[in-house]
Amino acid sequence: MQRSAFLFFAHEMNWVDRRLARKLARAVAGWADLYVLRYDDAAPALVEAAHETPFGIARVTYGREALLALPYPCKTAGDPWGLIPGNCDLPVLTFARQFPQYEHIWLAEFDVRFSGNWRRLFDALADSDADLLCTTLHEVETNPTWYHWRGLVVPEAHGRDVRPLRAFCPFYRVSARGLAAIDAAYRAGWGGHHEVAWPSILRDAGLKVEDIGGNGAFVPPARRGRFYRNTPEDGQMAPGTFRYRPSMLVAPFTLLGEGELFHPVKTAFHLRRMRWELRRFLGMAGQETAPRE
Repeated sequence: MQRSAFLFFAHEMNWVDRRLARKLARAVAGWADLYVLRYDDAAPALVEAAHETPFGIARVTYGREALLALPYPCKTAGDPWGLIPGNCDLPVLTFARQFPQYEHIWLAEFDVRFSGNWRRLFDALADSDADLLCTTLHEVETNPTWYHWRGLVVPEAHGRDVRPLRAFCPFYRVSARGLAAIDAAYRAGWGGHHEVAWPSILRDAGLKVEDIGGNGAFVPPARRGRFYRNTPEDGQMAPGTFRYRPSMLVAPFTLLGEGELFHPVKTAFHLRRMRWELRRFLGMAGQETAPRE
């Protein structure tokens, strides 16, 4: 395997997150460097990477100013601007600019689980030459009511029609070549939710996008029906193991299927923080502070 970075994207590192980070660090040992990636809205710009955390894993945190300084006119516009919805790719692009030595970047959000040995999953995907390896790739016709289709921005200077393509990205791998194409497109004025912008940009650029598994049109035959189940036609992607909603409250997912990805798996702490973030978004949080472990 070529040298990669593996980003564990987390809000606050509670004991469940720390345990998963250590598990992932063991699984990628020898071929990837694991970082805990965080976004701190209050941070001034870049919080330098800390290579010695209490659990021995590198950590990097980016603040709002670091992301808004990116030369992406459509991705950094908007008042109010927020990381959610649709800008969770900006910390990854910032990381790629700071650490250009990696051939691939993997990402797993804190609420992703795999019911099996993570290394087996990585080994099964190692031979893929896709520039974006993700889940639930599908055309507009599969789920035409998804709200964020309409947010895809293609600059007029592009000069040709673009066929939108959607991905689901709590877990993915992207190549350095793919990140360079996304960076160039964003600089040129592309924009929108990253789950439609990324696969649409890469397909339009002639790069390869591929599904990790499942049963969609972008799954290689050898991986068809493997690694996750969901329902792309449904707004929540449910029923299925790898869906947008509803959350699984630390469900006994290992009993539900061997060798499958699960999302979203939450703890009580995560659910309290989600409620706080929703209240803040709606202007109802007042002086409440973010919940901590």
